[in-house]
Amino acid sequence: MAAYRIYPINWVDGAEYPTDCCIPSMSLSDGLEEAIMPPRFRETSESGTASVKIPAAVLREFCELIDEGDVEFLGGAGGFSGARFWRLTTATGARLCVRQWPHEHPNEARLRQIHDTLIKARRAGLSFVPSLHCTKCGETYHESAGRLWEVADWMPGAADYHAEPSDARLANALTALARFHVAVRDDSKGAARMPAPAI
Repeated sequence: MAAYRIYPINWVDGAEYPTDCCIPSMSLSDGLEEAIMPPRFRETSESGTASVKIPAAVLREFCELIDEGDVEFLGGAGGFSGARFWRLTTATGARLCVRQWPHEHPNEARLRQIHDTLIKARRAGLSFVPSLHCTKCGETYHESAGRLWEVADWMPGAADYHAEPSDARLANALTALARFHVAVRDDSKGAARMPAPAI
């Protein structure tokens, strides 16, 4: 995933947060505040008409996005979560990933849990886990008209194992997975143990 500017970035794994807080506001389908939406934050079809775009309310909350670089709408990016993605390249060349979660999931409590896990992995030194970016309020996500949004570093590479399989690549992937599980496990007394939801 990728990085932005304007309001100083509050790196989650850097543990510096603003003291005051806020929270929330808007959905892609609303089309609100289109007049102030910078054109480069709109996906353009072959006919030149704007289609899916990042709402102005979200851009304002992640202030570093405003008036920065270029944006590319990626749709579902080949995934099955129902999330939509945008890749941004800032004026300084940094790259970011903006994710809009679907209405159905996750709820705010679950997303906080997901983000806490990612933060824990980053603090454990796992550089292949993306850094999350904070809002003006120090949150790692923003709720807007029933949708949750997040911004993270764009991670380089391609999921192309099936195109170029090898024992070394498989071993590297499994090693990374093992390192992740070790980094985020809960060793506290009384921690629950259960199968992963996917099993």
